[in-house]
Amino acid sequence: MEQLLLALRYLVSRPISIVSMMGVLVGLGALVLVDSVMNGFLREQQAIIRGTLADLAVTLPADVCEKPTRVEELLETVRAEEGVAAATLRMEVPCVFGKVGQSNVTLGTGQWGAGHFLTLVGIDPEDERQVTHLEEILTDPRIRYAGGFGMDHVLPKEHEAEPFWFDPDHPFWQERLDPRYRYAPLIPLRVGAHQASKMELKLGQVLTLATWSPADDEGIRQARTRDFVVCGTFLSKDMEFDLTKAFVPRTHLREFAGLASVGSEVMIRAAPGQSEDALRERLRVSLAAFGVDPAEVETWADRKAALLRAVENERRALVIVLFLMIVVAAFNLLVTLSMMVSDKVRDIGILTALGSSPGGIARLFLTCGLLVTVFGGVLGLVLGLALTHNINEFLGFLGVDLFNHNYYVFQTIPTEVDPTRIAVFVAATFACTILFTSFPALRAARLDSVEALRHG
Repeated sequence: MEQLLLALRYLVSRPISIVSMMGVLVGLGALVLVDSVMNGFLREQQAIIRGTLADLAVTLPADVCEKPTRVEELLETVRAEEGVAAATLRMEVPCVFGKVGQSNVTLGTGQWGAGHFLTLVGIDPEDERQVTHLEEILTDPRIRYAGGFGMDHVLPKEHEAEPFWFDPDHPFWQERLDPRYRYAPLIPLRVGAHQASKMELKLGQVLTLATWSPADDEGIRQARTRDFVVCGTFLSKDMEFDLTKAFVPRTHLREFAGLASVGSEVMIRAAPGQSEDALRERLRVSLAAFGVDPAEVETWADRKAALLRAVENERRALVIVLFLMIVVAAFNLLVTLSMMVSDKVRDIGILTALGSSPGGIARLFLTCGLLVTVFGGVLGLVLGLALTHNINEFLGFLGVDLFNHNYYVFQTIPTEVDPTRIAVFVAATFACTILFTSFPALRAARLDSVEALRHG
């Protein structure tokens, strides 16, 4: 206790130690805040990715796709695998469409250069609901009010759960559909909400899309066109997906593209508690008989590995940069304690004469460093957590709006506190300051008591 009181007295006598304490405070507080925000961004990024992907996906080989019975066998093999809760087929076909006005789009060869590209994703709604987050992206509240994305998305209540509901004889559609297309063979289409806003699409809008047919025996491919009717929108949180993809019934897409295949990939939901990586390895083995390349059996994280690694690397870089602030504060503490040792040489001699050992002298100055770290660390931790939990209110008070709601899927700064990582930061802070404090402490312990008494 006497040593603690003496250390406090020494620190109070040198106000410069407050600078070191403030360095630890700001450094640790910034670490906690920035890491929590980056954790939130990573969580949001994962949610964005998971919005349109299943737990696992299998890309089918071309020779398997050409044989519908073989695809069905593969699908049944996947469903029978232990750990698979559900699986469904998907099909993707790239298309092009011209600039949309208030009437139907007529797409000619001369318009292709100025056209827009759209990938049609063929799905089976009932199976898709069991595997992916289709229900969420089709019923996001932000697309369920008039004018939100340039489209009146309010459907009759009895048909809200039908993704591709379209009945030209229903009064709802008669009000919105051009009479010219009432008896036309239209394919229902769900476009991204951002695409609907960009192209000023409306419910009942008829679009003509074009794609290439499969090559015939002579290697010739022909353009195929078909009219589609916009029957709704979706919001996946992924801006790129919303702008480049559209959902259609899988059977209709197969007919439109003239494909023999019934699907190009299998989407899989893992059973609760099932490791996705372990299931991936088992599927790679069981699907080898179908000629599936092991690399084509992927988890959702595998498919977006580059993006997730980029976010993780950015988080690490920020942590390293911010930790340098603590290193600077620890170095400042080293200088402060070194000056204190020089000023207290006579005091050290007196303490030694009164019976203090070299270890006791070293502990005295180590205690000074620890007190600075404890005060700065506790205040920094409290400040960092307070800002983390109130960052949006704090920025609102300052009148700062970091995100344009028209471009970002989240309208507030996401945060997520990771107690384990914070504990590591606190431990690293103490380790750093103890390391720097040990040098002046060892210097004080090695002073000759007789020479120290003669000092000053």
